Amino acid sequence: MGNSSSTSNTNTVKSGKLAQEIDYIAANYITTQNFRDMERLADIEHCNNLVIMTADLIANNLNDLDVNYLAQRLKDGVEINEMTDSSVIYFKKEAVQKMDVSNSTTKRRLCIGIAKFYVKVAHLFAAIVTTVNPIYVYKSADGSTVKIPLLQKSNIPKEAQAKIQKYNICSQRLNALINNQDFDAPADANVTVSPKFCDMNYDKTRGKDRNLFEEPGIPELEKLYYDDYDYDQGGFKGMSKKMRENVYEKDVLTFYRAFTGNKNIPLTDQGKPIVKKFSDILLRDFHKSKGCKKDGVYTKQYTASLKNKLFGDYATHIKNMMNNTTVNQDKLVSILEIMFARAINPETQRKEIIINPKMTEDLLQGLVEKARGSIVELYATCEDDFVKGLELFEAIVEKQIMDTSQAQIKTLEATLQDSLAESPTKSDIDKPDSTANPLTINTDDIDSSPDDSTIIDSELETKNSINSNPSVLSADVSNVELKSNDEDKDEKIIAEKSTASNNLDPEIRPLEKSQSEPSQKNIMFVPAVYVSPNNNLIMKDDDDTDE
Repeated sequence: MGNSSSTSNTNTVKSGKLAQEIDYIAANYITTQNFRDMERLADIEHCNNLVIMTADLIANNLNDLDVNYLAQRLKDGVEINEMTDSSVIYFKKEAVQKMDVSNSTTKRRLCIGIAKFYVKVAHLFAAIVTTVNPIYVYKSADGSTVKIPLLQKSNIPKEAQAKIQKYNICSQRLNALINNQDFDAPADANVTVSPKFCDMNYDKTRGKDRNLFEEPGIPELEKLYYDDYDYDQGGFKGMSKKMRENVYEKDVLTFYRAFTGNKNIPLTDQGKPIVKKFSDILLRDFHKSKGCKKDGVYTKQYTASLKNKLFGDYATHIKNMMNNTTVNQDKLVSILEIMFARAINPETQRKEIIINPKMTEDLLQGLVEKARGSIVELYATCEDDFVKGLELFEAIVEKQIMDTSQAQIKTLEATLQDSLAESPTKSDIDKPDSTANPLTINTDDIDSSPDDSTIIDSELETKNSINSNPSVLSADVSNVELKSNDEDKDEKIIAEKSTASNNLDPEIRPLEKSQSEPSQKNIMFVPAVYVSPNNNLIMKDDDDTDE
């Protein structure tokens, strides 16, 4: 059912980058008036402009004949006449109107049937276009930014200097991971990893999480499942039950697993899946993660050399993701090669794009099925690669937190050691020097007894030392546990130093990681402090014998 035109020769569309091919085909055929008219054949006005000849009319009114004739051509600038033969069909001009289908209802329904072919071609091309989805951006006369999709390219003013931007599922996720950074830098260069993903799936205008159907290219993909055509009024009404159950719902499950991280679709009380179509799939709600809150760990920048293994792995993954996207997009070029052909117009001698003259309904349906599979694979792979990129980013964050925590622990240990080194010696116990002890303890309110030592309720904050060491950041000296020693009758304070808290949110997929328990080396015991019956401040090690 492909185009039949008076062209001297045709060639299939040559392989090339997908973006270049769809731009050329759109400009030279899909957006032309000729193709638009064929899509609108269900409209009686457009149908009446078409002469439809049935097989019977062609057989009764057209005559085919193989003829020999004297052809004229130019060779090296010299006119040459030579005999040739050709198969032709001929008829009288006044017979044209007689060859048209006379019954208006029959003709309208024939037009609707013809329109189905061209509508399906348009759906297939649109689904392929939106895998790249080039957007033309230019400044209007008043200075405002205008964005025009490819299929409306003809609306761009001639004087406008438009630039092309890609806005598709894969480019969105790549841009989120890259976030205006250059990961193609030399191996010894520093790079900053700061993916911008926290709000990408959240619609701030509506205050709702986005669903898959709102992603670019998904509405166009869904139309490739439409097989229920209205032969009376024209247009596809939707999917048949067979298409929905055997094909569409399987692809819904594929997307559900890729875009949510869950393996199986939840069921209702009646045992029916709660997710039945693309619009039922809610995208990951990154914005609810603790790490995505204000000043959260996912909102910060992390810089290191590409020689750092984690940073190098992140940069390599970005390149691999780009390559995977290109490879999967190029699979669609082969479909365009079969759909369209370039033909030389004998009148203008210019190349034109036409639907492949050998195209049939069955061949077109086969291309639709092939495109569906390739596009589903493309989008699912992009999401999987995106999740892997976020997992690499999480590993960078965890390593940074661990390194920072260890540095804080060492700094705090050094600070406390310095403080304890300045404490009174045993020879000075009976003559305490208040200026020598860095601990600030108020003994005025202590109810001491000649028989029992008094517990000092303190967080053991070495204020002077910590204030003089601003490098001691967020280490928390808390969880103070009080224990008594019945043998020595001394009250001892054992302070357990906690590790720096891990701000990573274990509940958010795909960034789910189990938090490890603090190791024994992170627990430090502080010497016991007690007050003797004569109110002298005494610091006592566990190994000391009772005075």
